[in-house]
Amino acid sequence: MNWGKGIIIAMLLFMGFIAFLISMMLQNGDGLEEQAYYEKGNRYDEKLDKLNNAAVPGKGVQISWDAGRNMVRLVFSEENKPDSGRLNVLRPSNVKNDFMLKLIPSLDTQFVSWEGKQRGLWKFQCDWTRKGKAYLHEQELLVP
Repeated sequence: MNWGKGIIIAMLLFMGFIAFLISMMLQNGDGLEEQAYYEKGNRYDEKLDKLNNAAVPGKGVQISWDAGRNMVRLVFSEENKPDSGRLNVLRPSNVKNDFMLKLIPSLDTQFVSWEGKQRGLWKFQCDWTRKGKAYLHEQELLVP
């Protein structure tokens, strides 16, 4: 084999490698595009409205750890007890540990049992309605 054939083979291998990389790039996409950005924008506005409703003093919920009962406690104000709603409990380090609970209507203090659940950082998203008005409270809590 002479130098000419070696250079041609090396160039063909290099071009094949570049073509392979381009095909991999086109298959994976860049991940920067949102598929339904308009709908997500509208939902984000609704979420901001709910967060603002819950940020009014006396309208939100207090989420805390009750060491005596080994439970998480949710305390709603007297005039803002939920008519309906849910509590999403999210584990930032492992999505498989996430769970959702329905809120008990017209109860101002509610508890979440922590039996069999991991300790550490959790994110709580409390989403409820009261007299047709929607509320959302988000809070991170370190469960000891």
